[in-house]
Amino acid sequence: MARAIAPQLFADVAFSRQVLSLTVRCNFRSDGCDWKGELRDLQEHLESCTYRDMVHMACGQAGGKKARKEEAVSKIKKCKHCTKEVPSREMVLHHESCLAVPVNCPNSCGLKDVPRSQLPQHLDPVRGNCPQSVLPCPFKPAGCTFQAKRPEMNKHLKVLPQYHLGLLCQKINDIHQTLAKHEGQMRAQAAKVAEQNERIQNQNALLTSQHQRVKSQNGKLESLTVKVCNQSEKIELLQTELLRKEAIIAEQMKKIKELEVTSYDGTLLWRINNFSQRHQEAANKQVPSIYSPPFYTSRFGYKMCIQIFANGGGETRGTHMSIYFHILKHRYDSVLQWPFPHNITFTLLDQSDDSNKAEHISHTLVPDATAPNYQRPTSSMSEGRGFHKFVSLEKLWSRSYTKDDNLFIKVKVHC
Repeated sequence: MARAIAPQLFADVAFSRQVLSLTVRCNFRSDGCDWKGELRDLQEHLESCTYRDMVHMACGQAGGKKARKEEAVSKIKKCKHCTKEVPSREMVLHHESCLAVPVNCPNSCGLKDVPRSQLPQHLDPVRGNCPQSVLPCPFKPAGCTFQAKRPEMNKHLKVLPQYHLGLLCQKINDIHQTLAKHEGQMRAQAAKVAEQNERIQNQNALLTSQHQRVKSQNGKLESLTVKVCNQSEKIELLQTELLRKEAIIAEQMKKIKELEVTSYDGTLLWRINNFSQRHQEAANKQVPSIYSPPFYTSRFGYKMCIQIFANGGGETRGTHMSIYFHILKHRYDSVLQWPFPHNITFTLLDQSDDSNKAEHISHTLVPDATAPNYQRPTSSMSEGRGFHKFVSLEKLWSRSYTKDDNLFIKVKVHC
């Protein structure tokens, strides 16, 4: 015995559209507004209704803020259908949406004066009882497109049972085909997933192997890093030692160069090379003065040096070359005679090819026993004493005092 299949029913929202399609008039039609339209458009119209603004303006002209408030309170009334308190001027608008207001069926089925709240139930296409409601066929999901009012729908269901069963069978066949198609697709996807899983497993195995290799290499790298750090420390020690030895060598070379030109008989022959450059540096105030190598009156005697200002200094700047004598602090000063007692002669040598025509320039400095310059030095060098205008620059450049860009100054301490 075949089992009856209960028809599947579907709710219809057509009744809500029908309610919103009811024709209504503006709340301010008594003030002259002749708007008429569907219920769904009423609220939008009221927000822009010019007659509403005119009523508000008229209300404002009748008195002040307090008067308008009192007038509004005095005109509040209760809805006779739902007993809700509503301003009298909004009562018409309230009635348009009040659920207790009696209304007639919009389908004109004969139902009258029922509360608006009961109208949706009456118009419900499944559970309602309005004979004028247009219903979709319960077999619509199976493909039936028939729509009719309730009495005609009942007749349709009774007359065409085989048609509806055929639609259901076709729907079931379609579902089976769709399921079969999806099953095939799922099998194909499952095969792809299995293949991907196998690839992932192979990749994981490869990654594990690579991880082990990296771990091993990291161990070797750490060992090498320790060795490099140890070697770096040794290199730093060697570099420090090398710098120390280079400093010692530089100091020894300096002493050797000094010994090459050092005099121990109180006589200094000072060759100043690149003199034009040195004069330019003095003129530019880059190197205002230069010092000679130290020389001595004897192996254990006074230690001295000469200072020249190639472009002069002070009032002689740019006009004369100045020369000064300095006593240097020495380890044997405690056994020497103080103040310094010896005369010093400075000679600028003329390097003319004909020595008979040479015009050397000489000036002798006589020590002043009362001057602090000739006392035993308390610092590395005493203040200089000499000649501010040793030779004019004009004369210096007019003869052969410079040759091959060399200048020679001879200093003689008369011991």
